[in-house]
Amino acid sequence: MDLFSMRSMQFSEHTVIHSGIRRDGMVTRSTRLVLLYAVVSVSTLALSGHVAEEGIPRPLIYLPNHVAGLASVSLYLFFVLAQFLLVLWLVRNGFRVTSLLLFLPAMYFLPAVHAVAVGEDQLRYLSLFLLYLAVPVSFLYLMQYSTMQQVLSAGRVFVIVYLAVSTIFVALNFGSMNRLAGFQLNPNGFGMILFFSAVLFFTGRRRLKIFDFMILFFIAGLVALTGSRAAMASFLFFCSFMFFYSSSISKGKILIFLAIAVPIISVSFFEYFERALRFTDSFTDSGRGVFRDAAIPLISQQPLLGQGADAPRKYVGTGNLHSSYLRFALMFGLPVTVISYSILFAFLIRVSFIQINHSLIKVPLFAMPILFLGEDFAVGIATPFFVFICFFIALLVKDNKETKGIVA
Repeated sequence: MDLFSMRSMQFSEHTVIHSGIRRDGMVTRSTRLVLLYAVVSVSTLALSGHVAEEGIPRPLIYLPNHVAGLASVSLYLFFVLAQFLLVLWLVRNGFRVTSLLLFLPAMYFLPAVHAVAVGEDQLRYLSLFLLYLAVPVSFLYLMQYSTMQQVLSAGRVFVIVYLAVSTIFVALNFGSMNRLAGFQLNPNGFGMILFFSAVLFFTGRRRLKIFDFMILFFIAGLVALTGSRAAMASFLFFCSFMFFYSSSISKGKILIFLAIAVPIISVSFFEYFERALRFTDSFTDSGRGVFRDAAIPLISQQPLLGQGADAPRKYVGTGNLHSSYLRFALMFGLPVTVISYSILFAFLIRVSFIQINHSLIKVPLFAMPILFLGEDFAVGIATPFFVFICFFIALLVKDNKETKGIVA
């Protein structure tokens, strides 16, 4: 064999090996992104189906209850896997932890201690304490071989599919309910997912095109149909942030879009849209006034130690006080509530100074105090809120590392 043939063979083998590595890497990256968005998608199904709960009317068309049950079981299995991935990640990194990942676990440390000491709902608050570290780490593991652009591109596919499926259920139930929730159980939960979806879709898109405005109009219309004030406030906050984040050309387009879209949505869906803008009623309707009036005297009876984690059901007669702040004060007392939410606000201050390429990632985190005003999102585990917040924390850490030139 001559020298030219030998070199050709070596080059061919070298090419095959490297193309195989690239192919394997592509498979690994694609598989991990599929798993990442499978977890996110399953979380939206965990609040689907129908449960006969007071204040939640039954839609005409909804997913079977066992779908929500299977989704919840799948999420809990992922949470178990997340614990193992956390241990593996800690060992590989010499037990060094990015400070950004420690704030939310710290927020739930005292509630977990309180729950264990009182002997009520220990599993929930111990899980929140552990999983607010383990789940973002697991998401970072699934994003490991992908760039931010690849993660966001896959996210836009997820958003389009989610909007398409949700719209089918909105259309099927239109006119049968005064508030629509897609295939979700709760309109507030649906509005919250729409807000997160808007952030995910538009992150990284500084120069907006016609298709982008079509998606924005679609999401705005669906948010109006939920009648959710928390979702509307968060969505308007997102639009304001996106306006300043966009290029100068897109700013003009956004103003034109708002001038056209707002009148169309307000006229077409006036009943829904008008409710979503009645922010002053946020503290009284859907039983909020009744729950607040029942909870405040109970808080005054035990302001230091609280009434225990089972207090909402035991003393108020509901599993949802429609306020994360009120719920913490009732269950854990004022000192734990103040310390826990001070840690949350310290986290948000820290986030505001983090250098990243995609500033919109911060919006869901900044919106947490708004969302906590209207719902008990702070105490949910197998819920879209928990999964999406962990997802955006992972995105924040990954983007921060890429901004610094560190492989994430």
